[in-house]
Amino acid sequence: MASNIPTEHSKAGFSFAVIGDCKSEVCLVEPEPFRQNIRSINLLMPDFVVILGDFVKGDTHEDLLGEAWNEFERVARGLKMPYYLVIGNHDVQCRSGEKMFRERFGSPYYCFDYGNSHFIVLNSEDKEGRGDISGRQLEWLRKDLKAHSEAEHIFVFVHRPLWESERNWNKKIHHLLVEHKVDMVFAGHNHRYKAPMTRDGIKYIVTGGGGSVPMGSIKEDEGIFYHWVYATVRGDEVNLAVIRPEGLLSEGGKPLPSWKELNWIHKRSFGPAFIDALREIPFSEDINIRIRNPLKFPVHGTIEWFVPDGWDVIPRRMEYSVKPQSETELYFKVNADEKAKLAYPLPWYESILRWKKTGEPIATGRSGIRLRRRFVCRKTERKIVVDGNLDDWQDFEPLRLNRKEQVVGHWEGVDDLSAKIFLAWDENYLYFAAEVRDDYFCQESSGGDSWQGDSVQISFDTLNDDRSELDEGDYEYAFALTPKGTEAFRLSVEGSSIRGEEDKDLLLAINIKSEEGLHIYEAAIPWSQLKPFKPRRGAVCGFNVVVNDNDGDGPKSWIGWTPGIRESKDTSYFGELLFK
Repeated sequence: MASNIPTEHSKAGFSFAVIGDCKSEVCLVEPEPFRQNIRSINLLMPDFVVILGDFVKGDTHEDLLGEAWNEFERVARGLKMPYYLVIGNHDVQCRSGEKMFRERFGSPYYCFDYGNSHFIVLNSEDKEGRGDISGRQLEWLRKDLKAHSEAEHIFVFVHRPLWESERNWNKKIHHLLVEHKVDMVFAGHNHRYKAPMTRDGIKYIVTGGGGSVPMGSIKEDEGIFYHWVYATVRGDEVNLAVIRPEGLLSEGGKPLPSWKELNWIHKRSFGPAFIDALREIPFSEDINIRIRNPLKFPVHGTIEWFVPDGWDVIPRRMEYSVKPQSETELYFKVNADEKAKLAYPLPWYESILRWKKTGEPIATGRSGIRLRRRFVCRKTERKIVVDGNLDDWQDFEPLRLNRKEQVVGHWEGVDDLSAKIFLAWDENYLYFAAEVRDDYFCQESSGGDSWQGDSVQISFDTLNDDRSELDEGDYEYAFALTPKGTEAFRLSVEGSSIRGEEDKDLLLAINIKSEEGLHIYEAAIPWSQLKPFKPRRGAVCGFNVVVNDNDGDGPKSWIGWTPGIRESKDTSYFGELLFK
């Protein structure tokens, strides 16, 4: 697996950490609470760590999945001790997910020994068992338990808490574990902590607060908070402690930031720089980055730029300080020569905040250069009828999605996948239409999974700020003709939680013309759903759109205005709607 753990017997005992669910809502960025948990684990220095799955946002294209794993490994290497991985459902969500996991880390079920104990890692995502522990994995488990019956303690790790269902775990696995005197079973999957449930001498623990978005608002009395579990083994005794990282102090006496401060830092502290998407290359331009410090202490930071071919940022590295609850601007010069492409990926930076210039990190952020795109949304003097017919849109200029650089995945040209996007408004509605050219229609999912088939997603940043990820005032819609019928699925942000639900209040019509290779989407969104935005001439709203393509063998590709929906949920990538 990811690391080698010594197997020599330890008479003095040992400790290990268990942490679950650390994926972000952004494909290529691990969440800051995960980094914070890593910092707190390093303060207590257990002998090793077991991470309970959902390492990456696997509902992305295969072209991006490798980069997502690279990012996870880069962050996980911040641990000062070895770590072991338990495969999760999001890690295999992409078609090549399990194959990539095996190539990088080996078998998704395995075992190891440490001290007087035996450790078993199971795969709850085994296709052979369809979520159960069965077939070859079950036979392997039987043999392994029998072979290690002399171990003083046996610990089992699995991503999903399979004992919460009435499937084969409770019928077969539990009794097998009881027979071989297993001490504890750890699982994640649910983004919360559930106190141990003891059944026939086995403790079952759910710990899923490793960094992923919590299940609802933070509620300490319901176990909804960021955390990890610290286990100590001393002879025949095993003790558990639930660790919240913000409760720990470094040797310097300063606390790690709270989850609220981390959330604020992650979304608002590290600003992007914008350049006009219509700039002519080559060029040289001054840019500025804004760094915000919400903490009650001064912080010290470093910025390091990473640049693709044809680009340069001067200086590449810079140190800075920010006073308590203040902000500062940093200035750079960006140069683009004839080899540079005015398309993503563009130069990006990583910044690390510390209490002292040479002290332990307290937060890490990432941002970079964004292209400023703008599209005019005109007021309509007549009501647009939402009927799946584009006759009402003849006088409106479309936003065109028809270039290779707008595509992620396999693309054979405009007949394979392209789109014309129309927008208009009046006092009551924002009107949207898409004329999609797609040579094959396939949509077998529904609800929050409709992105996996032919569909359209649109997003709004009503505050048009430079925050990263979805925040209050940000909304996303998915329109699809699913097996259940015409569906609209809406994401919104309440506090620090993302809420997803079917939207039955907006008007939506979808007309699939398979023989012509045309898919027509038309919608009217009431302004009451896009608060606090107020439509008026001259107003500006952040906006993005992506069209998903599935030709019958799973998600194939997508084409979008900017990378701010499928590749990430980073609203700083969004373009702008100018209302006229």
